[in-house]
Amino acid sequence: MNIAKIVEYPIKALRGNPLQEARVGKRGLENDRRWMIINADNNFISQRTYPALARLKVVIGPTLQLIDIISGDKTEMPNVTNGPFLDVTIWGTKCLARTGYTAIDSFLSQYLLQPVKLVFMPDESVRQVDQNYAQQEDEVSFADGYPVLLTNLSTLKSLNDQLDSPIGIDRFRANLVFDGSEAFEEEHWSIIQIGEVRFRVAKPCSRCRVINVDQSNGKNDSQVLRTLSLLRGTKGHTDFGVNLIPDNEGKIGVGDELTVLEWASDRETH
Repeated sequence: MNIAKIVEYPIKALRGNPLQEARVGKRGLENDRRWMIINADNNFISQRTYPALARLKVVIGPTLQLIDIISGDKTEMPNVTNGPFLDVTIWGTKCLARTGYTAIDSFLSQYLLQPVKLVFMPDESVRQVDQNYAQQEDEVSFADGYPVLLTNLSTLKSLNDQLDSPIGIDRFRANLVFDGSEAFEEEHWSIIQIGEVRFRVAKPCSRCRVINVDQSNGKNDSQVLRTLSLLRGTKGHTDFGVNLIPDNEGKIGVGDELTVLEWASDRETH
């Protein structure tokens, strides 16, 4: 089994950037979901409500640039990460963030037709991983719940076999995509090794309507989640892929071997 794709999502809910290699820290890939868009109530927004966010590409460097891949509209400003502090809310919990992206705020507010802001998660802001599946010291960025998301191309094939039109793995917005195993096998792992990094497999990833969003244009297709729920849905949730928690820092790369170190033979799966 080998890693086929690595994708980093610098701004939560926007397009991902493919990488050939990545540095993994305790919060996941180095720049993954370190930025997030909030509404007037300082609550996060995502493709669940605003699927058109899938059209916005992010370029991270000395400047921070957003580009609408459909219209070509773009904005750019210095990549400041030391602006004023602000308390923001994500999935009902508060954490500390920094503001200061005035030009991008204006661009996004016009794009979404409502006042929004871009915020950054500094190192001093600590967001804990769900303690039902993690250790006390485990942290996460602005990702939904876990530092890294892993998906399986064989699992995608099993879904595509049921769909009228096949979809790409980008619908599932994973950081790591691997090839070379049976469909849904990943749900039975407990500890794996990729490159220099050892990961704990926290739990299967429960999916929502974001997988209905075509990541190339931001359009919806409700057949995807409906079909997956028929294939894998039970007990109130529908799983695809697994959530990972890194046990150490290190580098990983496309083509790296994925090795299963421990199987979760007693894990309840669907």
